[in-house]
Amino acid sequence: MADPSRDDGDPADVPAEPITQLVDHVFVLAGQFLRAGDAITAPEQLTAARWLVLGALRDGPLSPAEIARKRGLQRQSVRESVLRLEKSGHVARVPGTDRRTFLVALTAQGRTALERIEPRRVRWADETAALVSPEDLDTAVAVMARLRAAWSARE
Repeated sequence: MADPSRDDGDPADVPAEPITQLVDHVFVLAGQFLRAGDAITAPEQLTAARWLVLGALRDGPLSPAEIARKRGLQRQSVRESVLRLEKSGHVARVPGTDRRTFLVALTAQGRTALERIEPRRVRWADETAALVSPEDLDTAVAVMARLRAAWSARE
């Protein structure tokens, strides 16, 4: 098998599918970003996963399914996070469009937690963005957005 770390010009040594390399990098970065999110949210006794849910609610109440779609999470993960956030007082259930459904809304405590996290998030984002050129970052965001849109259209 060809060694993907070695490129001596032989096509057999070059990975056949650059998308596979991209996916590998995305998975590693996702783990690194989650660990960074855990560190950013730790002073609020939150996790990155719960922060994702809180952030999804910044503009108003959503159903658990809407949160999952907005964040690209599994519904079960969102349900578990909502239960824990509800228990800790960061979110509350509010009536949905019918008796069987509910929406999840930020409480004052949840909004305060987001406000307290924001300076740490900005500091981390600035430090992380400084690792690459603005042009490279813009390109990466554009490529990821196109791939996300293409996959969303397929689902």
